[in-house]
Amino acid sequence: MTRAELEHLCATDLTTDLVTAGRAYGMSRNLAYAGARQGSFPVPVLRVGSKYRVRTAHLAADLLQTDETAEDATSTATTTTPFGPKDGGHDELNPLRVD
Repeated sequence: MTRAELEHLCATDLTTDLVTAGRAYGMSRNLAYAGARQGSFPVPVLRVGSKYRVRTAHLAADLLQTDETAEDATSTATTTTPFGPKDGGHDELNPLRVD
């Protein structure tokens, strides 16, 4: 499944079937169902009667992260921002900052 297909799916539907969600992760049908049964599917799975459904919001949150979001998740506390260091230290470049 391409990024464009996933974006379209998430924009148009609230939930999708397990096979389609598994395809977004590159899983086969059997692997997707095995993950749902064992509780190891990458996002929460809803059981509706005898069917499995996956919320597209969970797929979007997990698979459609922007590069900036991914960088924030891996950054450390000492990373600098345009307003100064995140660790609260003094920034000589910002004369308006008061410690």
